[in-house]
Amino acid sequence: MKIYKYPINMFGRTELPLPKSCNIISANQQNAQMCIWAEVDTEEDTAMFGIWSITTGEEHDFDQLQHIATVMNGPLVLHVYVEV
Repeated sequence: MKIYKYPINMFGRTELPLPKSCNIISANQQNAQMCIWAEVDTEEDTAMFGIWSITTGEEHDFDQLQHIATVMNGPLVLHVYVEV
C-alpha cells in the first residue's frame, strides 16, 4: 500500500479512477489546489469514485455520501464527501 494524492475540484463533483479498495484518509488544499489523499494498492483494478466538495449552507442530498474532511480557506469552508 502507498499513500497517493489526487487533485479534485474546489466545488461540486469530481470523478476519479481509484483502486477499488482504496481508503480515502484526508482532504485539504495544497498550493491552492483541493486534493484528497488515499491509501492505495497501485496493482489493483480501478473503479470510478465520486468526490463532492460542498460549501457550508449548500443544499445537498447526503444519504449516499460519507464525510472525508472539512477544509477551511479564509472565510470559505468546504466539506468533502465520497459517494458510497
